[in-house]
Amino acid sequence: MPTLAPQPIVPYKEHCKTLIGRGLAGISEDRTADDEQARALIARIFYEKGLDYYLGRKGKTRSYNDAFRYFDFAATFDNFKAQYRLAEMYQRGDGVETSIEKAMEWLQLSAERGYGLAQARLGSIYEFPFLYELNIDANESERLSLYWTEKAATSGESRAQNKLAHRFMEGRGVSQSYEQAAYWFETSSINGSRDSFSKTNSQINLACMCLRGLGVESSVAKAVDLLESAAANESRYSHHAEHILGDLYLVAQRYEDAFRWYIKAAQRKHPLSLHRLGLLYEGGFGVAISYKEAFDYYQKAVDRKHPNATTRLGLLYERGLGVQQNYKMAFDLYQIAAERGCSEAYLSLAAMYKDGLYVDQSDEMAYTWCIKMKEEAETCEKKIRKYERFYKCYYYE
Repeated sequence: MPTLAPQPIVPYKEHCKTLIGRGLAGISEDRTADDEQARALIARIFYEKGLDYYLGRKGKTRSYNDAFRYFDFAATFDNFKAQYRLAEMYQRGDGVETSIEKAMEWLQLSAERGYGLAQARLGSIYEFPFLYELNIDANESERLSLYWTEKAATSGESRAQNKLAHRFMEGRGVSQSYEQAAYWFETSSINGSRDSFSKTNSQINLACMCLRGLGVESSVAKAVDLLESAAANESRYSHHAEHILGDLYLVAQRYEDAFRWYIKAAQRKHPLSLHRLGLLYEGGFGVAISYKEAFDYYQKAVDRKHPNATTRLGLLYERGLGVQQNYKMAFDLYQIAAERGCSEAYLSLAAMYKDGLYVDQSDEMAYTWCIKMKEEAETCEKKIRKYERFYKCYYYE
């Protein structure tokens, strides 16, 4: 798609009855062009007009062409929001040919004017330059990413504050400081009204720091308050908070409360919570024992490749609990679970060889699987941890 050539917007006769038309006429025909306040007013009017077309609001049909023209005019008057929108259009290819170079030129202008969203986006681009095929030295990219992220965080952008907290937590580009991490997580959780993801993520991480006493005083009560607040945000990250709350109540042996939170997370197919629900039903913790329910929840977790749930499902098949007994299915599931990193699956395979279930009885093969479990224990642990990091807060242990 060819790049749209921005057309100058001038006060045509049909504009003159509008506020925009009168403003343009004033700038074009008298000395108010030197009045910064008047210029800012006109730029703001054109930015809002462009936003109407960009978002298709206030009765306007969405038109990237018209949005571009209005944003471009506002940007020439140094309206940093219009500059940011032009960058967004170039980065996304909204009505113009995608160009990360032009996007970054507009972002730079907007960021230098102090616009937090532009600063945060620059920080993100420099953090992952390979995603945008930027030809930049790795050290310089890291320096610029940190620079703009800090700027955005100071400007009050919650996502940048969240990212800066992660940097302090990990000691990435900065000296590791749990106190600074906790400060920025808390700041982000307060300022995150416009960004529910960052607010929720920050609340969860701050809660986990409270649980572990990292950078803050250890407090289960405060952690629970933060997690319940995160769960109430209804963001795409809230189910992580629900799962952690379930774990806390499970450890406290408050099984009914654990069940309640796991159910909430399971409704959004959180595999760790699906697995926990299977365990609760299989053992009768907080609910009546139901192998059928356990089977259903394990199956849902297995569909999302949960290693331990795969083994539990195999056990139900092996013993004929909640499902018709099927040694072949059990054996196949144990093999899959072993590949996914569940060490218990190795013992289940060893037991099947020991007892000759589905396979020929072999003490040698049973011994082999026991040895493999010991040899691959570290590898299994890494696989499990890697899997779980996709489904629960990074700092939650």
